[in-house]
Amino acid sequence: MMMGTESAFTTAGIFPFRLSLLLVFLYLLFLWFLLVKFVWEDAHLRSKNAFFIRLSLFFVIFFNFPGLLLYLILRPVSTFKEAERAELEDELVRIEIEKLRKAKK
Repeated sequence: MMMGTESAFTTAGIFPFRLSLLLVFLYLLFLWFLLVKFVWEDAHLRSKNAFFIRLSLFFVIFFNFPGLLLYLILRPVSTFKEAERAELEDELVRIEIEKLRKAKK
């Protein structure tokens, strides 16, 4: 009779443990998927180099967080939109300087 009680107790104790392991696994899988999605989108916003994009995805898919850190170190500093905006701002500053130089003459 004691064996039946121990078996039921052990089974009851294993189920919550397995459930918690499953939930942790699903959470980590979801987090991994989000990392891959983030790198995919961010790499496309920052680079047109297909090799760089694929290499970045490879590192994140197979090395997870260390791969993400490597990507964050190696990725271009700005997106295409940010670089374009900076160029437009520089051009506007040049135009304003030219206007001021012409106004002084």
